[in-house]
Amino acid sequence: MKDETMEDIIDSVNDGSGVDWIFTRPLTRHVRLARVWEKMPSGEAENEASCSFYFIYSGDGLCVAAVYDMGPDDLHVYTKPEWRRRGIMFEALRAVVLPHLFSLRHVRQVASFKSMDGLRLMRKLGFRHYKRRHTVIHPDAFLPFQGETLPFERLGDGRAAAIKRRIAVAALHLRMAREELEDKTESCVCENLGDLERRVHDMSHCIKFAVANFAHSHRGG
Repeated sequence: MKDETMEDIIDSVNDGSGVDWIFTRPLTRHVRLARVWEKMPSGEAENEASCSFYFIYSGDGLCVAAVYDMGPDDLHVYTKPEWRRRGIMFEALRAVVLPHLFSLRHVRQVASFKSMDGLRLMRKLGFRHYKRRHTVIHPDAFLPFQGETLPFERLGDGRAAAIKRRIAVAALHLRMAREELEDKTESCVCENLGDLERRVHDMSHCIKFAVANFAHSHRGG
């Protein structure tokens, strides 16, 4: 992923334009774990899926940096130019991102770098040079991840309604597939699609209640 794309994603977090395709949850007050759908799913490509990110925030709540987790074989780190050389990325990687990654997968982690500043950052964290423009570190170099106790974040009515619509549309697509396949394939295929459609449709009706009930339980009510 290009640095320009990383910066566009960060800007979308800050201006709210990514609300339909960037989904975050807090790990600490300054780092959020995220799933990012860079492209809306179309079914036309294999292995369509979201990307795993860590977003890093300044003290006033502005997203200023991101780490794209491409799996054990690479991490792509990016800090907006005006926020560099302040130790923000180093501290987030040291205290949160890498310990959290190693709590998910206990294997060595490779990270690429594009500049000498990037190489210095990785070396400061304990990475060693691995191969051309790549460094590597092992999980034993970090203490286990310790999350913070953070206030519950309620999903707003608008987002709950948007999720409900998304699930309802999924049910309608299943219905379209079932109706097109009628009399063209074995009946059990259409029956299974019909059952799945009904379950998905029912979920669209209960999502708002489930979100409200979850919020109530997390308030200690």
